[in-house]
Amino acid sequence: MPEQSESQRLHWGSINVLTINNLVRNAKGERVPLSLCRHGPVEEDGKIMLTELEPTEGSTKFELEVSIKDKLGHGRCGTVFETTQEYLWENTRPESEAIQYPGLEYLPPVVLKVADEKTYLDLGREAMNYGILNSLHGVAIPRFYGWFNLLLEKGLTFPGVKCTDNNRRMLSVMVLERMGDRLTTKESEEDLEDLRDVVRDVAWKRVEHYDIEYRNVFQAPKSPPGYLGEFCRRHQRIHRYRVIDFEEAKKLDDIKTYYIAAYHIQQVRSMVEKWRQ
Repeated sequence: MPEQSESQRLHWGSINVLTINNLVRNAKGERVPLSLCRHGPVEEDGKIMLTELEPTEGSTKFELEVSIKDKLGHGRCGTVFETTQEYLWENTRPESEAIQYPGLEYLPPVVLKVADEKTYLDLGREAMNYGILNSLHGVAIPRFYGWFNLLLEKGLTFPGVKCTDNNRRMLSVMVLERMGDRLTTKESEEDLEDLRDVVRDVAWKRVEHYDIEYRNVFQAPKSPPGYLGEFCRRHQRIHRYRVIDFEEAKKLDDIKTYYIAAYHIQQVRSMVEKWRQ
């Protein structure tokens, strides 16, 4: 397995197109590969709007091709799938050269969080929050690689949604770093203090998370095959835990970070008390 190289790693905004080989099927049940463009969520009058992102002139942009594997979980906002990374193309070249099995040099193992017409704007809000929290990618939250959308042609289906003749549906996908294991409910006090520092990190960005529960807290990815965590300058260490699920989180510029942190820590306390009952 190749060694990690900081200079070769892709970061947020590097992937411009996401191709998924086997998520969508046609009326005959045949798999239909689809390519989705990266979009940027914009908030106007409290509502999330979808806007296509143009590649920055002179920047290197990539297309990532993946195949869906196992379903890892399902929530209000979408379904999470494990993936196999197939190819990576540098799509600013006239004749792109594919990197087969991108691997550790370029990307850690990633998951897809998939939503449809009913919840894709919620997924957009979550993507917006990941953008606000970009300095915490790999520190306190998963590394985030973009939000991708495509209006499906009639007759195509993907898990849980069918596009009838009169009903075209939006396919919406976030690409996120795959996390490690769930909490064991047997964490030491030292472990829990690290988790409290993680939620403090989110609070210091003035983002309030309303659902810090067992299902939304994971251990950091194991390395390898994942990346090591980024060093937290505030706490002078690499955190052991990550918080996920930001579709209902809010940026609160008019609230002191101390109050947001206290609310987060209270949620951690309540979570632990449930374990011990």
